[in-house]
Amino acid sequence: MSWIERHKERLFLFGRPLSPAYAAAMRLRALLYARGVFRRHRVDRCTMSIGNITLGGTGKTPLVRAVIEWSAAAGMVAGVVSRGYGGRASGPLTGKGEIDPILYGDEPAMLSRLTGAPVAVGSRRSAAASLLVQSYGPDLVILDDGFQHMALHRDIDLCLLDYQRPFGNSKVFPGGDLREPVSALGRAHAVVLTRAPALDAPVPDALAKGFRGPIFVSILSSKGIVGLWEELPQQVLEEGRAAAFCGIGNGASFVESLGQAGIAPVATVCYGDHHAYTAEDVKALEQKARNNGANFLVTTWKDAVKLRRGWFSMPVAVLDVRAEVEPMFWGWLDERIRVHMVGA
Repeated sequence: MSWIERHKERLFLFGRPLSPAYAAAMRLRALLYARGVFRRHRVDRCTMSIGNITLGGTGKTPLVRAVIEWSAAAGMVAGVVSRGYGGRASGPLTGKGEIDPILYGDEPAMLSRLTGAPVAVGSRRSAAASLLVQSYGPDLVILDDGFQHMALHRDIDLCLLDYQRPFGNSKVFPGGDLREPVSALGRAHAVVLTRAPALDAPVPDALAKGFRGPIFVSILSSKGIVGLWEELPQQVLEEGRAAAFCGIGNGASFVESLGQAGIAPVATVCYGDHHAYTAEDVKALEQKARNNGANFLVTTWKDAVKLRRGWFSMPVAVLDVRAEVEPMFWGWLDERIRVHMVGA
């Protein structure tokens, strides 16, 4: 865990006096986009934004993966546009499959590796979106983490909220973990509550009364572990003593998902989000794992794409976590996409 994450609440306390001014600036910015004072770039494809209004992880990446895979099953090709956080690319860059996380960032690299979807990254996401459409011609463009990126037009605006803490501490940055005021939900076409205890979990009354659009419920489902570079030896599986590590927005969620898969790690290391791993990190990880009696390491796919096989002497597994959304969501999404698809 990074220094900032460890001292987050203390930093929020110091930043609280500035929250009203920041919230006002975010409201003004949204108004200027809505009135057309700030221009929006549009690409000639149905565009869907998947984002949130809080800092930290909300289970966004598993949901993006679920939408990509659902699109493929429905006969559509989906491509992803991302800022490419943590990657070195500044100008627009596009690719698919085994792309380099050092250039593209860990989340785009992970999504393309697992789904085969084309991705485009860049500091100007409008340019990245244009390059994606020009290079691959997808039916659906997914703007990853795009709720605040209003410079790119979207036909579908999806906002994700954590079921347990939908608005964080309910304070706007820098006094809290809201990226903008709760009133920004008015821009969303639908809300998805992530990490719910069950698909039939009730929608909180305050949200049900305050948001006029559809609200869907989603869960994270652990599908077990797989070997990263090769199958795990049978002896390792039988003994089953794992040391866990991750560098994601919500490390506690990873540990919880491990529990759902029946894995109780003997040691856990949580780095900051988008952590850039080194051989020294791995050496320290393996030392801690062995000191605690672990016989293998387990991590997330987001972390796995940044790891090098030569760094490890212990077996490495990846926890496969999927987002599952209530069935009504897919019918709603299909209808929205078909309305906005080119040639529809």
